[in-house]
Amino acid sequence: PKATFVKFYAPWCGHCKKMAKAWEDLDKAFKGSGKVQIAEMDATIHKKIPTKHGVRGFPTLLLFGTGDKTRPLKYEKGRDLNSLKDYINGAVFGKEAEPEAEPKAKKEAKKDAAAGAAAGKTWDLDGAAFAPIRDGALGKGALVMFHATWCGHCKKLMPDYLKLAKHYEGKFDRVVITRYDAPADPDAAKAAGVKSFPTIFYYAPDGAKTKFDGTRAFDDLVAFVDGKL
Repeated sequence: PKATFVKFYAPWCGHCKKMAKAWEDLDKAFKGSGKVQIAEMDATIHKKIPTKHGVRGFPTLLLFGTGDKTRPLKYEKGRDLNSLKDYINGAVFGKEAEPEAEPKAKKEAKKDAAAGAAAGKTWDLDGAAFAPIRDGALGKGALVMFHATWCGHCKKLMPDYLKLAKHYEGKFDRVVITRYDAPADPDAAKAAGVKSFPTIFYYAPDGAKTKFDGTRAFDDLVAFVDGKL
């Protein structure tokens, strides 16, 4: 029997849409293979299988049919085509990936994430970028809005939140305004105590966090951040 590499997704998930082309190309790359097939499942419609295998965020990529046949392997590497192909070649075909230099653009992206927000824009977090904020290693304060792309309250707040980022661009050495797509990283959101959207925390330079409980109006957000600086 073939191994099956499955992408569990949700139609509203931005990260799922972003990797759709890579997944399509991955399917083409292994089309006709006798050892593996590439598949995807809308977890908002077909809920039984994703629930059984602990799918909590999207996209979740699981490889069935290798190793322990009763438990799939969870894929936790890059979502680009080369990373996906390397994984399949290693896990299914037993081939080692060729080491390659990290692309300059990727290095610059990491550098930008570590540095913070671009002027007038929020800093979109992932696990790697959130870690120094949470652990008190960023060297400055950070306002983090845990949001969901489908959340109406989040969409309503976003213009003022972007305005807030613009407001503090002159104080970038002291605070960054950030946001975190919580459904894309449910474990991080749960660990932070997020139970609804949007949830906003201020993380002090030492990692201590304070929840914002204001009205979400621009002036209240400014007063909250100013009170922390």
